[in-house]
Formats: sequence, structure tokens, C-alpha cells
Amino acid sequence: MVDGDEGVRFASSADVPWNAPFYATAGFVEETPVTAFHRGLVDVERRLGLDAHGRRVRMAVDLTRRPGSRAAVS
Repeated sequence: MVDGDEGVRFASSADVPWNAPFYATAGFVEETPVTAFHRGLVDVERRLGLDAHGRRVRMAVDLTRRPGSRAAVS
């Protein structure tokens, strides 16, 4: 998903069944943070020690490509 698309992004625990694996069943995919802002969030998570509790992933879904969704009209 390209930054600026109509979508949803979030960070989650990779291996907790009700986190990343659950969202993958809803069409979310793992994504590498490509913007400075998103890379900064990864750094903040590390400083807070969240990675000590397991692998973290960034997940995203493009809402314009979901079944039943409509692209925004300008």
C-alpha cells in the first residue's frame, strides 16, 4: 500500500493469535515502514521496550480495494 492511499495502518504483536494473525484473515498485510514518520514509530516502540514482548509488525489494508468499498469522490 502506498502512503497516501485510503487505508488503515497499525502496529501489532506478530505472534499473538488475536493480533496480527487475526487481522491477516481480514485482509491486512504485513508492511515495511517506508516513511520517516512510520520508521519513527518503530523507534518509539523500541525505546518503550515493546519488542521485549515479541516481534512487532506493521499491518495495513487498502480500503479502496476491499470488496464492497467505493473510492472517495472528490
